Amino acid sequence: MDFDDVRRLLEDFGWQKRSKGEHDVFTKVGEREHISLPTVSGRKVKRHYLDRICQILKLDDLDD
Repeated sequence: MDFDDVRRLLEDFGWQKRSKGEHDVFTKVGEREHISLPTVSGRKVKRHYLDRICQILKLDDLDD
């Protein structure tokens, strides 16, 4: 998945981007966790980051 698509997805779920050096950190009010992604605009996000995002957003639960 493209980095810009992931960013839009997170923003649609209410997460806000906070840039921090070589990583973009996404936070959300009321969430204890944060999501940190290497800043790779225009590139693909690696699978392990996507798996973690799906887990945090509970996207796996949508099939139930």
